[in-house]
Amino acid sequence: GNPICKLIASKTKLKEKEVFMRNELIALREKVGMTQEQMGALFGKKRSYICLVETAKRKGDPEFWIELGMKFNLSLEELKKLMVVS
Repeated sequence: GNPICKLIASKTKLKEKEVFMRNELIALREKVGMTQEQMGALFGKKRSYICLVETAKRKGDPEFWIELGMKFNLSLEELKKLMVVS
């Protein structure tokens, strides 16, 4: 696996696969050219919320994931790559 994902997983209660999924969220944000602050504003969240989700310190609430899928026109499969379903 990815050594960065392993490191983050070792520091949190999340599995390496869950950390990988969060990296996909970072990639999406960067692909659309947004900062954490801009993405937070788009969803009515603080930059710190986006940071916590991206670093796998927070799972993100269901409404965030639903809105993310709608705003970025993501398929269910694409959305599943980004979020952890527990």
